[in-house]
Amino acid sequence: MRFARGLRYILLISLFLSVAPSHFAQSADKQKSAAGGVVTVTAPNAQGSNGSNIFVNISASDTTGQGITGFDARIRFNPAIVTFLGCSTTGTVFTSATVTCNLFPTPDVIAITMSQIPPVTGPGSILRLNFQVVGTFPQSSPLEFVLFTFNEGDPASTTVNGSIIVLGPTAANASISGVVRNADGRAIARARISIVDGNGFVRTAISNTFGYFTLYEVPAGQSYVLEVSAKGQTFPAQNISVVDNISGLVITAEP
Repeated sequence: MRFARGLRYILLISLFLSVAPSHFAQSADKQKSAAGGVVTVTAPNAQGSNGSNIFVNISASDTTGQGITGFDARIRFNPAIVTFLGCSTTGTVFTSATVTCNLFPTPDVIAITMSQIPPVTGPGSILRLNFQVVGTFPQSSPLEFVLFTFNEGDPASTTVNGSIIVLGPTAANASISGVVRNADGRAIARARISIVDGNGFVRTAISNTFGYFTLYEVPAGQSYVLEVSAKGQTFPAQNISVVDNISGLVITAEP
């Protein structure tokens, strides 16, 4: 009887040991799957003027629990528009990683290899790319993922391409000054003078006791609609083109 009972215990223990590894492996897979699934990797739409150096942050959605210890990537750009200067992990989730970035296999492709122990956690930047803008407005360079894999393919990832847009030269700012009068030529105090362009840019000033006003920080090289309002007065709207500072503008109310 004791022998049969002991044999039964041995058989139960053997069965448990044969099933447990598979059960624990399946549980681990389920936990990993629940941790986040597919990770989205995004290149931004960055901007820079000719001659400027810009940093482009490649980012990822939540990596927590995915066991990510590295990635391989290839990103295509246009070397006639931007010059690749290098890469770094400063400020990224790969806080202690080893990274290499080279132009390979062609001068318009950045080949990237990243590795780190322990695994990374959280969403955020995974790499910083440094470029110098050599193109001119309104050119742009793609930031196109030719290849991207985490841990040789696990977890799965999806990519979103970006670009670098070359900005035009910044227009100088001008000022518009003048005086507001009624139909009899008297100064109007506390009149509201506004200009607005087609993009919704607005500048506003209030005339002083003697009717004088100045609108500051008006971008030159554009056309504006000038409008004036004052109690008991009517003013026609007028179009003005601002190339440089405007002074001595006289705005007269309708009779």
